[in-house]
Amino acid sequence: MLQVCIANRCREVLRPSPPRDLEFELEEDKLPANILRADVKVGGRRHLLFATDRQLELLVNARRAVVHRRDLLCYEATSQYSRLHPT
Repeated sequence: MLQVCIANRCREVLRPSPPRDLEFELEEDKLPANILRADVKVGGRRHLLFATDRQLELLVNARRAVVHRRDLLCYEATSQYSRLHPT
C-alpha cells in the first residue's frame, strides 16, 4: 500500500489541477473516442454525459433504468455525480 501512495504522490505533478469553476476547457483529445455524448449547460450548471455505443444500446433495450446519485465534496466546481443503470 505504501508503494501505491508513493507512486500517486510522484504522479500528482503530472495531473491537471481540479477545475475552480464550470467554465473549464474539456480536453476531448484525452478522452476515448466517441465517449463524450454531450456537454450541456442549464441554469448555471454543467452536465457532461459520457457513454459508449454499447451502453447506449443496452439503455435503449432496457425495460427500466435506475439512477444512482452521489453528492461529492472533492472539488468545488463538481458537486454531484450520477449514474444510470438499465435493468
